[in-house]
Amino acid sequence: MLVAIAIGLAISIAAFVLVRRWEGERVERAFEAQARHLGQNLAATLAEYEESLYTLRSVFTASEDVTFAEFRTAAAELRERHPGIQMLEWLPRIPDDQRTATESRARSEVRKDFEIKEGGLPLGGETANPDLLTAGKRAEYLPVLFIEPLHGFESLFGFDHFTGPHQRAIARARDTGGIAATRRISWRGDAPGWYLFLPIYAPGSKPKTPEDRLGLFRGCLKGSFRLSDLITTSIGSAERRDVELLLADHTPASTEPFLISFSGDTVRNAPPPTEAEFRAGRHVARKLPVGGRDWVVLFRPAAGWLAAQDTGYSYGFLVGGLALTGLAAMVMRGAQRRTAQVREMVAQRTAELDATQNALRGDIRQRATAERALRASDQRYRAFITNSGEAIWRFEIDPPARIDQPEDALIDELFRSARVAECNDAAARMYGYQRGEEMVGKPIEEILPRSVPANIEHLRTYVRSGFRLENSETHELDRHGRTRIFLNNMVGIVEEGQLLRTWGTQRDVTEQHQRIEEKARLERKLQETQKLESLGILAGGIAHDFNNLLTGILGNASLARMDLPADSPVHANLAAIETVTQRAADLCKQMLAYSGKGRFVVDRLDLSALLRDTAELIQVSISKNVVLKFFLSETLPAISADATQLRQIIMNLVINASDAIGDQRGQITLRTGIQNADRAYLADTYLSPDLPPGDYVFLEVSDDGCGMDAATQARIFDPFYTTKFTGRGLGLAAVLGIVRGHRGALRVYSEPGKGSTFKLLLPAVAGPSDTVALPGAFAAPWRACGTVLVIDDEAAIRNVGARMLQAWGFETETACNGREGLEKFRLNPARFAAVLLDLTMPEMDGTVTFTELRRIRPEVRVLLMSGFNEQDAISGFAGKGLSGFLQKPFTPEALQAKLRAILEGPPPE
Repeated sequence: MLVAIAIGLAISIAAFVLVRRWEGERVERAFEAQARHLGQNLAATLAEYEESLYTLRSVFTASEDVTFAEFRTAAAELRERHPGIQMLEWLPRIPDDQRTATESRARSEVRKDFEIKEGGLPLGGETANPDLLTAGKRAEYLPVLFIEPLHGFESLFGFDHFTGPHQRAIARARDTGGIAATRRISWRGDAPGWYLFLPIYAPGSKPKTPEDRLGLFRGCLKGSFRLSDLITTSIGSAERRDVELLLADHTPASTEPFLISFSGDTVRNAPPPTEAEFRAGRHVARKLPVGGRDWVVLFRPAAGWLAAQDTGYSYGFLVGGLALTGLAAMVMRGAQRRTAQVREMVAQRTAELDATQNALRGDIRQRATAERALRASDQRYRAFITNSGEAIWRFEIDPPARIDQPEDALIDELFRSARVAECNDAAARMYGYQRGEEMVGKPIEEILPRSVPANIEHLRTYVRSGFRLENSETHELDRHGRTRIFLNNMVGIVEEGQLLRTWGTQRDVTEQHQRIEEKARLERKLQETQKLESLGILAGGIAHDFNNLLTGILGNASLARMDLPADSPVHANLAAIETVTQRAADLCKQMLAYSGKGRFVVDRLDLSALLRDTAELIQVSISKNVVLKFFLSETLPAISADATQLRQIIMNLVINASDAIGDQRGQITLRTGIQNADRAYLADTYLSPDLPPGDYVFLEVSDDGCGMDAATQARIFDPFYTTKFTGRGLGLAAVLGIVRGHRGALRVYSEPGKGSTFKLLLPAVAGPSDTVALPGAFAAPWRACGTVLVIDDEAAIRNVGARMLQAWGFETETACNGREGLEKFRLNPARFAAVLLDLTMPEMDGTVTFTELRRIRPEVRVLLMSGFNEQDAISGFAGKGLSGFLQKPFTPEALQAKLRAILEGPPPE
């Protein structure tokens, strides 16, 4: 009997110990599973908070100028999806020279009293301080420009975060390109929380170094979050009674590790439990990296949960063993005791089952609530994706691709396994489809053909970047074979060394690139025009000064010839000097024509009639092997032009065409007509940047000669450039100058071996054409009397002019500049019959001198001299009583004709 009782007691105690140990292990596993589940929930909630900032950043990368309304719409959507987000802000980087413009724009679009402020946000708290001061002058600012929500945070508008307590977090976000978190902060009502900062860089950029990121830094997105919301969002209501947690900041150099604690459905902002207390008993620790900070969450089971886990099985086994032992000793009382024990056990099990059923009902209700919230969130997500103007897509990699394999093998596997799992209509349209459903299920190789090397390089860049691309440009082909330029953002989901899927957004920037290329083309066109203008100014200046020298040479030679006896053998030498000087003067005229300052005698001309009159001269100027054909319009409107200069254009173009044909047989065609030229057409011509659209009379000179390549065409109008022998090359340069002076344009078409076409366009004018008459000449010998004042800064011209005048009977006075000339004229104004006045002089030029002469004696006869053309020279004298104009260099006959005309004519008005 004693032996049986001893054995029974030993078995009962052993069963109690084993069952107790098994219960402890079961409770430990259950607690670790629950802590792991809660830790994952916390990590997922933190990831959602960070992802919300990346989603908001896509709004700024999609548009360079986000409005306040657009920001609030996107931010409100994110806050609705993530209730834990307390506030979202946009902090742009504002240089000091843009401060005034930014404040002005913000007052009209954001808040009427907006200004950049500083101070008022002490390090220990984030409550807005009404004593914010206007920010002092600094190189740049980082003010709050946009806030969502507005209520309660209006005073934060304009606060400069470059002076606030979170400068280190902002600098860390800016220099790394990722999210940076702050330490624990205290909100209103002493509610603890933290801030996240996400940098935004210039569109299209992909900075790789901190220096690059500093230069391209546009500003930061700021998110505000409460620690209590993080806990309540991540932990369900049923779980809050089972687990206690402590959240601590283990970031190096952190002076305040405590963040928040949670126990019994109550959040504690002050730290009554310490980490040592949490780690003393059963606990689980999990790391939570948040924006560059090292958070740690400690879990320990609540006392109520531990009590609920104690099923009493160990005691049941002990009681059962003792009962069996007692049964062996008290057989007689066994039946009654067994009945009572069974009844007690049934009641206990029933209570346990009821508790389990109640817990299951609560779990079912919680699951239904979560499913409804998930469906609502999914609907909002679908609406955001569908209505987004930016392409959004997702590739699924099935089977998943191992990322540790060679690069080329991984790319081949992506082409085989990646398929479109989701995309919006904007993505479909980028690749030539209408609806996103048309692309779903298609392999990536059908969207991005492997045969296009650019697609392989795009995937190679994606792999090398660690499956994360930001603002990466690619050239891709849509289904119709059209090349498009996309700006890509891609991120891959990698788990356990395998790439599972890829999310991405795209923006079509093809038109932006085309606009940039068009702008560059127009800038090149403008530079070419400016180059021609600069060369024209140089040529005009040289010709002007050279004309002064030629005037002295030609005048002295003419005077010497006039002084010699008729039978002097020196006449031949002087005639040769005059001939050479006239040729040099002709070269100056070509240089002036190139500069657009040639001498123009403007009439209303019929271009077709001018060509008919010039046809015989054209025919004898070209090779006998060339056939000349005319197609001249009979109904041309008039043009305002110089007939002599137009003949020079025609002869130069025809002779050039003949030279291009060479010794071969060929044909030159001259065609006239009228056309309406718009800005697009004029943009491809020479000298066209400021020409108005409208009706233009044109002359086409076409040949079937050797043609020109692009390099030759780029230089044909350069002075002295020629593909022939040395000494040629000013003809087309002079043509360009004449066209410039007539406010016209030139268009050139040519291909090697296919000939060339030069098309001259001149603006049409209203009214009939004029009949151009040749100027007459004075035939009778002339002798004069009186005094003429010669004012010129060139001594040679003063001396030559004075000698010519003296030869005809005049007395002369000379002056080297306008100031000296006025002094001599003022002594006796009535003495002078006329004044020869140079236009360009130092100290006092011809324009000012002429005005003073007229003020002293209004009826004075003034003959203006210049090396520039008459139109440019006398443009400032219109209606002021100028008597005449003399082009340098001039002969004695030309000077005599001008003087005779103004002295024998009526006095100036």
